[in-house]
Amino acid sequence: MASDHIQPGWPAIAVCAATALILLGRDGWLPGNLVTMATARIGDWSYSIDLIHWPLLWFAGLVYLGNPPLWLKCALLLVSIGLGWLQYRHVEQPLRHAEFWAQRGRAIAVPVIMLAAIAAASLPMMIGGPQARGAELAHELRPNRGLANDCGELGNRRQPAEACRSGQAPRIAIWGDSFAMHLLPGLLAEPGIANSLLQVTRSACAPIPGAAELRPGYYRIAMDNCVEFTDSVLDQLGAVEAVDVVVISSRFRLLTGDTPFLLGGRTDARPEELVAAVEAAIRRLQASGKRVILVSPVPHPTFNPAECEVRQREGLPNLSVKSCAFTLQDIHPQVLRVSELLDEVARRTGARFVQLDKAVCPEGICRTAIDGKLVFRDRSHLSVAGSRRLVPHSGLIKAIGLPLTVNPPPANR
Repeated sequence: MASDHIQPGWPAIAVCAATALILLGRDGWLPGNLVTMATARIGDWSYSIDLIHWPLLWFAGLVYLGNPPLWLKCALLLVSIGLGWLQYRHVEQPLRHAEFWAQRGRAIAVPVIMLAAIAAASLPMMIGGPQARGAELAHELRPNRGLANDCGELGNRRQPAEACRSGQAPRIAIWGDSFAMHLLPGLLAEPGIANSLLQVTRSACAPIPGAAELRPGYYRIAMDNCVEFTDSVLDQLGAVEAVDVVVISSRFRLLTGDTPFLLGGRTDARPEELVAAVEAAIRRLQASGKRVILVSPVPHPTFNPAECEVRQREGLPNLSVKSCAFTLQDIHPQVLRVSELLDEVARRTGARFVQLDKAVCPEGICRTAIDGKLVFRDRSHLSVAGSRRLVPHSGLIKAIGLPLTVNPPPANR
């Protein structure tokens, strides 16, 4: 059963409680209650409210870059109820009755108005300029899955596809989720590394052995597949002698405890156990002679930087921020907390830790566009162009070391 948590949970309890309330109200007190009557009336309008409230919230999300303030959401909810009532009374109900269609003028006007609205909405797409700009933006915002699209969903393969390696004997393995994938275009721009890369990634699957995120709409089998994939990566990398360096990158938001997760099939595990699992994986790789490099998530703000740049470029309204560039103080708190945890892990294990804030935020100002190209492709991932411009200057190339050398594993601490 798809859910944000393992069922039965609070949603199931709410359904059972509502059913019990209906059963207890059969003696008449429930239908005659003012709250019940008001709820039933709004229920009559609910279809019209549903049609109206989504466009309102969607447009609010656009002009506020995905973060409309709470007061605006509440106001739009009230507006939706009022407009929903008007639509229910003057559109929905009349359209249901035969006498409305008996008048030939109305029967003709309604379809004509609908077709005119569709044509008006489609007109910008039929003009060469906006269409060309749209194609250019789509190219800049294209998915950044690394060496090949298939490398983003390796699933349960024990060995990556041939397209997920850039040489016959790759010496650098990139392990993680989509936050590892978006590093690849930048690494490919470095001549000494471009032909030595092995990509072992899976979307939404953090490189934490035994762990999987409990995501809304995520089936248990998908979580089990993530765990199986992570364990297979550890086995594979430990057995590949050619690989000297393992670069681990992920959003790692599970470590903060803000997101529910499974660890070893348990839902009651603590975030500290996840940190211990990461450290154990690093030490296992080091014991097989690999140098391990941890890479922080990309520093990003609470708003959508890609959407901000697109709207600014197109001259569209933006009520969220005056400038798309942001400062170190504007970085999402979760990114800062993850970076602190990874720094501690690196110090305890002897792994190298590369923070991307120095490349993204030189002199304390975090760039969202460079030379007219988008740095981000969404809220938190680098675009292909952004990766090519920033990763070579992030300190990751220096941490990998050219020419490649193998360091002995650190002594146990």
